[in-house]
Amino acid sequence: MSTVKSPDYRIIQAVHDVEYVRMETAHCLVRGLFRSLQRGERKRAKTDILYRFNKAETLRFIGFEPLGADDLRVFQGIVAFAGLEGASVGAEPEGKREAELRRQLNIDARERESEPEGRDKRLECPDVTAAQIRRIVAKWPNPIPAGAILAVAIPFSRFLREVGLAHSGENIATVKSCLTRMANISAVFTRRVIVGGRSREQMLATQLIASMWDGVTGRMCVAINPRLAAAVLGELPYREIDMNEVRAIKSEPLRIVHAWLCGWIDPAKPRKVTIDKLCSIVWPSAASDDAWRQRRKTMREALGELQSIGWLIGEYARGKYEIQRPRRQLALPFKAAP
Repeated sequence: MSTVKSPDYRIIQAVHDVEYVRMETAHCLVRGLFRSLQRGERKRAKTDILYRFNKAETLRFIGFEPLGADDLRVFQGIVAFAGLEGASVGAEPEGKREAELRRQLNIDARERESEPEGRDKRLECPDVTAAQIRRIVAKWPNPIPAGAILAVAIPFSRFLREVGLAHSGENIATVKSCLTRMANISAVFTRRVIVGGRSREQMLATQLIASMWDGVTGRMCVAINPRLAAAVLGELPYREIDMNEVRAIKSEPLRIVHAWLCGWIDPAKPRKVTIDKLCSIVWPSAASDDAWRQRRKTMREALGELQSIGWLIGEYARGKYEIQRPRRQLALPFKAAP
């Protein structure tokens, strides 16, 4: 695949309210939280992800079902709307809806002095359940402020339009299923900090999101966890993801790898990556040689689609690519998915 210039897209009159999403960087980069799923995989697999963001921070996600590309599209839309119209909700919400959403997030933030052996290894055990983690965390001695969440109410019809889906009963049902799956994902974020010259561990336990909907008004009400909210508010590192690109993407593998690349690559600053690395982002599980050949073939097709929406991609050696995000955000031709 040779390097080509970005297509000269015709600038069109904006038909969408959401232009970009501020996504917390670690949520972009964690491998396996969203992945390509085979038919029936949701019934037999689950989510259990441990990701070390840096030397001081670790993220853990646990849930009864895995999350796929359809969940990622809805997740990006939720975070985008939270940044566009979300209301900040503190520890003592005034409204009933906001109070219920914060209750559903089940937030618990604590800290303790760092142990001589370092991190609390119990939080990283491969077979630990979300309930067991909650019990471990409850024994940490010092509660600390968890920070605000962001809550927003959106008509289903408007949400579907903004994430690139047609308004239909089937797509509304799909969004509801995605909301339910993501609301069942427990997240634990730990980090080591220096307070008063002493090393301390801080922990935030929460659900990934909270959601509810009103069948009478046709509105969905959602809230994002404090870490996501802090990034949207500019208090934590974040990456901007172009929602025009999100709406233009058609294939599931590209949807997943696009989110990761947006967290990994700065605009207009090329980086090099192998096709096997990209495949591992979309399909994190082990596979046979035949399956790997098919994965590489599918990923090459996804990179061709990525190039068609304005990214610069050059294959400088077999299976090795230099990838660059567009320098400026473009209005992309758009057609709602069926």
